[in-house]
Amino acid sequence: MKNNLFIFSIINLILVITPISTECVHASLDDDLMLLITSGAYTGSPSPYIIYSNYLYGVIISTLYQLYNKIEWYSVVQYILHMAAINIIILRILQNKFPLLLKTSITITILLIAIHISISLQYTFLASEISLASIALTLYQNKRKYYTFGFILFTIAASIRLTGALIPFMLFLPLLILPIHLKEKSYQYQLKYYIILIICVITLFTIDKIIYTSTPSWKTYIQYNEARQYINDNYSAKNCINLFTNENKKKEIDLLVNYRVADGTILNTTDLEKIIFFLKSQRLNNIKNEFWGYYYTYNYSLRIILLTILFTIFVLGYQKKYRYKLIIVGMSGIAFIIANAYLMSRSRAKEPVILCLIISIIAACYICIIPNIKQKFQTMIASLLICFLGVWIACNILHTYETIKTNIAATKNTEQLFQSVSDRKILVHNGTATTINMFHVSQSIIGQKFLRTGWLINSPHTKIFYTGLSSSIENNLPHLINIQYKDKIETMKELLKDYYHMPCSVAILASSNNKELQIIKFKTK
Repeated sequence: MKNNLFIFSIINLILVITPISTECVHASLDDDLMLLITSGAYTGSPSPYIIYSNYLYGVIISTLYQLYNKIEWYSVVQYILHMAAINIIILRILQNKFPLLLKTSITITILLIAIHISISLQYTFLASEISLASIALTLYQNKRKYYTFGFILFTIAASIRLTGALIPFMLFLPLLILPIHLKEKSYQYQLKYYIILIICVITLFTIDKIIYTSTPSWKTYIQYNEARQYINDNYSAKNCINLFTNENKKKEIDLLVNYRVADGTILNTTDLEKIIFFLKSQRLNNIKNEFWGYYYTYNYSLRIILLTILFTIFVLGYQKKYRYKLIIVGMSGIAFIIANAYLMSRSRAKEPVILCLIISIIAACYICIIPNIKQKFQTMIASLLICFLGVWIACNILHTYETIKTNIAATKNTEQLFQSVSDRKILVHNGTATTINMFHVSQSIIGQKFLRTGWLINSPHTKIFYTGLSSSIENNLPHLINIQYKDKIETMKELLKDYYHMPCSVAILASSNNKELQIIKFKTK
């Protein structure tokens, strides 16, 4: 008990020191945007409408900001949940009678994963982490308290990001419900638990759906955004340009697909439905085209996965009484392949989702084999494989840390540009550096003035300031651009002239020291 207390003290001390001693940032802009929305920095008042996380989760975060806005509640809550999940997972490791070498290897590797998550939090991966913690609590348990806490954890995970919560659940499902376990007392608890869990999650997201569709402006936006997301993330979307003869629509698709800063009104609902229909017919083609993108994103981790699977087959095949578990591993492997194939069919490779799949399949394998590792050489091999994973994670930590340092340094140019103009909002385009410490986003000059299209285009949040390209002139709205994308600015000028009948020129308000970034305004001639 004393040893465990000491271990937890060290782990939590490291996790507390990490955000104090280094720059911690969100791994994706999506988190920063949801932070700005809930904090009120985006629109002027805290809002629970954060789209990709559940409305009720948004209510909790936005309420905390309303009560006291000097704390970056979005990031603080994320970090607390991250620490709680890591503590629960390690607790379950320490509770088991694993060989000391194996237990130490697993604990150190989990700590390295925790550090990596700490310096680059991302809501999808956080949801998977919490989901894994809920699975760790409930697996082979027959005590109600474990299921109660597991239920709370999974509900939180699903509220943060349903996709992230479901990935571990899907890969662990064979282990959780396979009828092989019917003789085990815990199986009946598990079956009831997961039925109740599924019902509650469905209820939770039904409420979310009702809330968004009950308001006309949000209903319209949700319909548009679902179509936009399908287009933005799809490999075949670039071929959609050929679906139209109208030059303005072609230019709008080009901006949407290749630049993610679009007008938002030129393509109507019928146009979007036409595009979606085409993209759905290209699913097999997408799998073929996206295969190598996914392969390179997996990179070295694919070798770790293959080694883990081979070792799992070896351990379980060596002992006859455990060979039935090969069925479980095989089913988890099939679920892993199906998940990747589905993602390839409709989306480019996204690192957070792939990391969720990697950690889940490796965890599923080890949960099957670790209780059956009796021989010393098997313990040693398992420990070596886990250490190999740990080294890979440690290398990723160093790479991520250097990337964060570079991006934060580059963001200083952006901060200077934001300070040089007095406008309330600046529309930020692709290719501009906006990496900010996640505990200070809403208080920064960038956070205060930040405006984005992307998934926020046509949302009631953004429509306050931007309702299409014409509003750039009507609202005198400045744009932060990277001159490498100057051709896209020319496309916008053409649309303003041809579609809105607003011939205009570009006025440069400010430039960065390296001349790469500019703040511009469209001015009518």
